[in-house]
Amino acid sequence: MSKKKFGAVEGYILINVLLFLAMFLKDPRITTTTLIQFGAPNGFTLADGQLYRFVMSMFLHASWEHLAFNCFSLYIFGRMVEHYYGTKRFILISLVMGILASIGSFLFSTITSIGASGVIYGYFAFHIYLFLLNKEGYKKYFGTDIFILLGINIVYSFIRPNIDLAGHLFGLLGGLALYFLLDKRRVSKSQKALILVSIVALSFFTGRNLMQYKGTEDYYLSKIYYYDQKNEPIQRDKLIEEYLTHYPRN
Repeated sequence: MSKKKFGAVEGYILINVLLFLAMFLKDPRITTTTLIQFGAPNGFTLADGQLYRFVMSMFLHASWEHLAFNCFSLYIFGRMVEHYYGTKRFILISLVMGILASIGSFLFSTITSIGASGVIYGYFAFHIYLFLLNKEGYKKYFGTDIFILLGINIVYSFIRPNIDLAGHLFGLLGGLALYFLLDKRRVSKSQKALILVSIVALSFFTGRNLMQYKGTEDYYLSKIYYYDQKNEPIQRDKLIEEYLTHYPRN
């Protein structure tokens, strides 16, 4: 019997665990300040051009429960996607879905948002993709339980506070778009062009929002708070002075 191959899904989980342990050893409370120090995105960091944070968010988690649930979900739903597309494409798909989920989070909120949930919803979307290709064949092998689970999760995202609904939906829709984009046989060139144009338009819209956000009151106040929590008074006071120059008190 051949040994099971250590795949990209397991590698993804390992990265999540190692990063969480590093954060936990530095700060057992896993504060927002610590998350930002480890690469989590928020409004002012992205506006300052630290775009790598769009990727980092998919590897960071705020608690043991958050980490455990997402790693379990990655393992359950990610293996099928990796098996279908192969390791290299799976890595690319996961990274793009993570970025799209982060973009969705930023467009609807500038607070710190992290976790692999957006990517997991993208793996959910693979089942939607297969269902749309062959409804009867899909139901024969998989049934419809996965869609019930997806519906429950979406409803839960609506009613539970502090859940990143935008990140989840962007991961889901972004994943579905990617699967059709990679389909060489069933999707026409015009349909693929439409998907690519949509992604380019989203990137342009995100860039415009980043430029508009930089220099706003919220930009300065969140950045001042961050450096105050980091106990860096020189940088904090410099930002306060800059803030008062742009927004003098009446």
